[in-house]
Amino acid sequence: MATSIDGPWSSLSKSQQQKLRRKQLRTQHTLMRHEGIETVHQCTKNIFVGNGGLGNGIQREDLQHVFAPFGKISQILMIERKPYGFVCFEEVKESENAFNQLQGKTFRFHKETGNEVTLYLSYVEKVPVQLSTNKSLPPGLLIIEDFITMEMEKRLLESIEWDSDEERAQTEEKVLKHRRVKHYGYEFRYDINNVDKDKPLPCGIPALCNDVIEEIMQTGHVTQRPDQITVNQYQPGQGIPPHIDTHTAFEDEIISLSLGSEVVMDFKHPNGQHIPVVVPQRSLLVMTGESRYLWTHGITPRKHDVVPADHMTSHDAAESALTLHKRSMRTSFTFRAIKHKPCQCGYPTQCDSQQSKSPDNDKLLPKSEQEAENLEKLHVHEVYDVIAEHFSGTRHSPWPKVAEFLNQQPDGAILADIGCGNGKYLGVNKMLFEIGCDRSVNLIDICNQRGFEAFVCDALAVPLRNDSCDVVISIAVIHHLSTQERRLQAVKEIVRILRRGGQALIYVWAMEQVRYKVKSKYLKGSKKTNVEISMATNDGDTGSITKSSAHESKDVKPNKVGNISSEQGLRDDKGVETQKHQSSAKVCGGSDCNSSSNVLLDKSIDSSHEQATAKTDTTEEIETMTKNVTLKESPVAQTQNSQETSVVKTESSPGTPVASAESSKGTPVSVTNTENSSTLPVHINRTAFEKQDLLVPWHLKDKGGKKSENKKLDNPEKDENTGDVKGCHGDGAKSGVFHRFYHVFKEGELQNLCLQCSNVSVIKSYYDQGNWCVILEKV
Repeated sequence: MATSIDGPWSSLSKSQQQKLRRKQLRTQHTLMRHEGIETVHQCTKNIFVGNGGLGNGIQREDLQHVFAPFGKISQILMIERKPYGFVCFEEVKESENAFNQLQGKTFRFHKETGNEVTLYLSYVEKVPVQLSTNKSLPPGLLIIEDFITMEMEKRLLESIEWDSDEERAQTEEKVLKHRRVKHYGYEFRYDINNVDKDKPLPCGIPALCNDVIEEIMQTGHVTQRPDQITVNQYQPGQGIPPHIDTHTAFEDEIISLSLGSEVVMDFKHPNGQHIPVVVPQRSLLVMTGESRYLWTHGITPRKHDVVPADHMTSHDAAESALTLHKRSMRTSFTFRAIKHKPCQCGYPTQCDSQQSKSPDNDKLLPKSEQEAENLEKLHVHEVYDVIAEHFSGTRHSPWPKVAEFLNQQPDGAILADIGCGNGKYLGVNKMLFEIGCDRSVNLIDICNQRGFEAFVCDALAVPLRNDSCDVVISIAVIHHLSTQERRLQAVKEIVRILRRGGQALIYVWAMEQVRYKVKSKYLKGSKKTNVEISMATNDGDTGSITKSSAHESKDVKPNKVGNISSEQGLRDDKGVETQKHQSSAKVCGGSDCNSSSNVLLDKSIDSSHEQATAKTDTTEEIETMTKNVTLKESPVAQTQNSQETSVVKTESSPGTPVASAESSKGTPVSVTNTENSSTLPVHINRTAFEKQDLLVPWHLKDKGGKKSENKKLDNPEKDENTGDVKGCHGDGAKSGVFHRFYHVFKEGELQNLCLQCSNVSVIKSYYDQGNWCVILEKV
């Protein structure tokens, strides 16, 4: 289980011991910061094991194996997501012996992964008191353990006739890509999140599955006989995003039979409540009522789950007996009954059937590429050109996590900031060769005035050569794109310009502005400044996703948003892009474009990048435990949003691809004649998001504030007939209220979007102050 690969502390040289002491001191600081516990010099029964916890892949069994030879252990305490643990002995002498022999020793845990860990030990007088983590199941959720025998499990697994690669290429595997899926009875179509109820599959339900259905009906927990089955096969490290099974597609009961491996399924309520549920192997999970219609369920893509320990000593408290469980290949059989009437459930906010009754529902989103371009032109590009100077005045402090990412890059690396806005992130690491681009001409002018290399372009057609950048960032940009296809194209452009092995950091505004019952700063509002802060963030096993999914949020930080619009560029046969400049756009950000960035440029780019100024308080990182995370099905999209401000600090960004050459000239246009935009809901600032696609107001600062040097920005163009400020919407046009389009992302949506690019590996996916964030690598 654990193999020692070096000797004890006493066998090391003085320089090695000094190095290890420094690392030991860091683990002690971590303990004090997280638990408020100080280490002591005298020997005690309790050993703090720095670098030996669930957070860095060490299992309870690993510590048991390493420490047991030195005496009787009274307790092993492992804390979820923490990189340390505690081992308590019955006698001080036993503890002292273990300490002397194991201090600074390196072990190779889990030979197949080659995971080498050096243990840094310290004595403590006490260990943390763990509050009980036992949580009741969501209402309407039932788990029946050992529902089938091992023999039946084997027969079911062997009975699956998976489609060939050629057959999968013609069906849903185009969408799921990394996951094996099989349907019986009716095919669930992931492109529409529904079933074609008039086209049952010719093969019907297999006889063996009918036997299982008979057993299910005999439990008395299911009233509607299932006539549709979806079989999902998950390799270790694969998962599925949080979702609610489509209300219009299926009846009340959703039944899932888990084979091959146990797994932790995460259930989340719209109010932020989160309940992880261990689903044992061969168990039957039944969702009805609230758990089926209101709570999202999903499986985080990782290779290990934190679960209650199977075997505890008599002194172990149940709540602290946690360990890691390594996932094996898991196959789920999901049984559902097709619904043939509109859904009349008591959860209309999550019900696609009841939501569709709204007369504006079919007008909410663009129906064509042209409509998408028009929407983004009016509600992103032209708005940001009008508010550019006011917007720039609220964007000055880099977000800590973004700055940390930039400062970790090697000296001399080439960085492209797609949607750079006023250039807030250009210059964070002065050892990089940097170039920015944005869709807003006026924001690029601000970049140029600050001495940055920046140019105007569209995020969907970035005029940089393939494989030309070591690092790319896109902060608060992609959420300004109004269709899934355009958002995917923006990610593909980022990947295209990255070299192999290069990394990109993407931020988008999250729909979940409350996470673990903690509100984001966007919802809390800013108490330290009179400027509005705008923030960004993101959002089971059954495989269908409703368009309206539960929101979840945590404390969130403000983000800059960068928008990039479309400026068409042409490429020659060699892949070199020729320039098609807009009349007012500056290219390369310099007078002669004679810097190192010239070797990258092929046409002009313009991007506006918005970032929040507030300091990040709370960041939750959901790190992928493997570089190759698989594509989760049915990604649900959401976008980063910026907020209005006349008295509050807002962060928003222009960062969408679109618009013709004329639109990039920055002339604001009235949006009141746009059918699509007029039906989009206008968000109330500082409130939770109710829709993923919406308009967010920006209140342009009046002349009483600091006067801009650009008269065009202080005196926005008005319609000759109405007197409305061009670019404003509805009644707010008279007062200079501008509405910006956002698509706020749900949890897992951004990661899924990235994984639709075949040559991408997600290194890390996390939540940062109201934003969903992904670090990806081109492979």
